[in-house]
Amino acid sequence: MEDSEDDSQLVQRALRRDARAVHVVRVETADQMRAALAGGAFDVVLSDWTLPMFSGLEALAVLGASGHDLPFLIVSGSVGEEQAVAALRAGAHDYVLKDRMSRLGAAIDRELREAEKRSAGRALAGGIAHDFNNILSVILSLSQMTLGDSELAPHLHDDIDQIRVAAGRAADLTKQLFAFSRQEVIEPTLIDLGALVRELDRMLRHLAGTRSELVVTCSPSLGRVRAERSQLEQVVVNLVVNARDAMRERGGKLAIDLAEVVLDETFARAHPAITPGGHVRLVVSDSGCGIPADTLPRIFEPFFTTKGPASGTGLGLSTVDKIVHDLHGAILVDSELGRGTSFAVYLPRAITPLAA
Repeated sequence: MEDSEDDSQLVQRALRRDARAVHVVRVETADQMRAALAGGAFDVVLSDWTLPMFSGLEALAVLGASGHDLPFLIVSGSVGEEQAVAALRAGAHDYVLKDRMSRLGAAIDRELREAEKRSAGRALAGGIAHDFNNILSVILSLSQMTLGDSELAPHLHDDIDQIRVAAGRAADLTKQLFAFSRQEVIEPTLIDLGALVRELDRMLRHLAGTRSELVVTCSPSLGRVRAERSQLEQVVVNLVVNARDAMRERGGKLAIDLAEVVLDETFARAHPAITPGGHVRLVVSDSGCGIPADTLPRIFEPFFTTKGPASGTGLGLSTVDKIVHDLHGAILVDSELGRGTSFAVYLPRAITPLAA
């Protein structure tokens, strides 16, 4: 994304110094970028920070909506420190100043290696989910057949039913891996998020544990969102588990708040992934340890975890982030060391019913 042909040539010369074969498609507007992403195979996206009819943050939103997982680097002569931090928080992988173009090749190489790791991780996750799902299908089928046996001893009925329930929940967990690997077929419906949270109440309290006080508040007039039910369950459950783990040492308050909000143009400009209009907001907050500032930019990375290999996979928050963005929503994080963390999920309110 560059409105200056001279600056575009500057970037290409910097890349060709390292004997790279470079093919460049230059765009200046959101529509041009969408068309380019739809019609070509690209390795990396380079974007100026400000263009007459476009911006780096808007380009990030277009890339996210396209479904492509490509390294995104800001290449600009005007980006300041605060703007660079905003770009990285919005999803940019790095930024390079135009008077320091010698960094560009190394930055691209590094991000391409990271992209290869993400691609390999998705392939691995998809394969594991497929094989595990086959095993669970056998367990579910046999448990259901056993429950239907009229000669089943009464004292075994509850135990077999617990096996069926546990296998069903495990099957739901494989959907995290399918979603992460982009192999899940999504069938959206209109969902009342407040009703869903109420239905999950018993499980959420069990997940929160005895050391955490779970408090749920919900606006009485909550709009519906368009999603697949298991997607929203994963978002809620993963955020609750994350909040619980943040308070594992000393316990505390775990709050879930649901409300309908109208986001204006000012809010949307500050958060490019969000479009103005009616949204359902889900906030999950804790009074735990908080997230260190140097860790915060990485929390949505696949397989990134601070919990240790025995306690976390690093897929929970990355799955939440992907689901929210697939639903054309946004997730914002506010955290302070020693005081806790709050995740605010904004999902567009569904206005019209699905076509029959």
